[in-house]
Amino acid sequence: MKQITRISFTLLMCLLCAFPVFAGTITLTGSTTVKPIAEKIARSYMALHPETRISISGGGSGNGIKAIIDGTTDIGNASRFIKGKELTHASGKAIYPVPFRIAYDCIVPIVHPGNPLRNLSVDQLREIYKGTINNWQQVGGKNTAIHVVSRDTSSGTYEVWEKKVMNKEPVFPGVQLESSNDDVLKAVMVNPDAIGYIGLGYMQDSVKALRVDTIEGSEATTLNGTYPVSRPLFMFTRGWPSGEILEFLNYVLEPGQGQVHVKNAGFVALYTSGSISASQRQQMAPAVSVDHLNTAASIKLAQKYLNALKFNAGPVDGIKGEKTIAAMLAFQEKHHLPLEWHITEQMMKELVSQFRKIPQ
Repeated sequence: MKQITRISFTLLMCLLCAFPVFAGTITLTGSTTVKPIAEKIARSYMALHPETRISISGGGSGNGIKAIIDGTTDIGNASRFIKGKELTHASGKAIYPVPFRIAYDCIVPIVHPGNPLRNLSVDQLREIYKGTINNWQQVGGKNTAIHVVSRDTSSGTYEVWEKKVMNKEPVFPGVQLESSNDDVLKAVMVNPDAIGYIGLGYMQDSVKALRVDTIEGSEATTLNGTYPVSRPLFMFTRGWPSGEILEFLNYVLEPGQGQVHVKNAGFVALYTSGSISASQRQQMAPAVSVDHLNTAASIKLAQKYLNALKFNAGPVDGIKGEKTIAAMLAFQEKHHLPLEWHITEQMMKELVSQFRKIPQ
């Protein structure tokens, strides 16, 4: 019996040596726009942390946020900010999605390389996607019908296009709907009369990017806010992250690590390792630590102000409850804060303003 036990133990040890032992698995779900960024960062992170396995799937921004609320993923990728109805749904389940701005993107209208046009205005793009302009000759091109390609309505890219180009008006029924940036790219590259739009990171020589209102979609015009169809990209977590998920997000947001891969993927990094000073970096809080969250005087200040507003702030991080999270998210969105924010007098004034706007 002892010999059998020794043999069994030896076999077990051999199996453990033959196959990698993973300390944990991180799952990411959602936006197809964020997916190539996540894949590049994940490969780099796993090379440094071979005990960790990272699984990534698409499905759209809405599915990523839904998966966070349902608890079926660790990180929800989104190419748009969380919607009010999604936040309300999450709050009803006592779930608080926490946004991390991880990159910027600009949505670029594309045409076939043989198309002579180089620029369209936002108004012209809107009329093309409404079907009012249906011939290239109407905007200075050839006398041929325009074949219009769009993302489907479940896409975060579509929602940004709908907001920033369409002014919330729907695209006309004859538009060809595609489920991914790659599919739009393929549809336009084979059709001389087609127009579509994709994230900057998907640009290839097989299509031509158009300027919008004479402004080229680029890293510089995205960061300085002049390009009219740009957006931040997000990763959401189910409450404040901890453990391996926290470590991964710190890696994503670190200028010399994850942000390098953001740029390598063709997107716009929040900043580069040489673009900010030490004092600026401290103000931006580029790395998140549990110790900071538990001890920072800013959290105590937040609790003080929230209590003054007759809201019972939570004992851990002072960011609990539907009103508080809505105000925090609104502040982060307004001031383009990519990471855990420092709570200042300015933020307190903004919080007070947000509380007043939220129905009691």
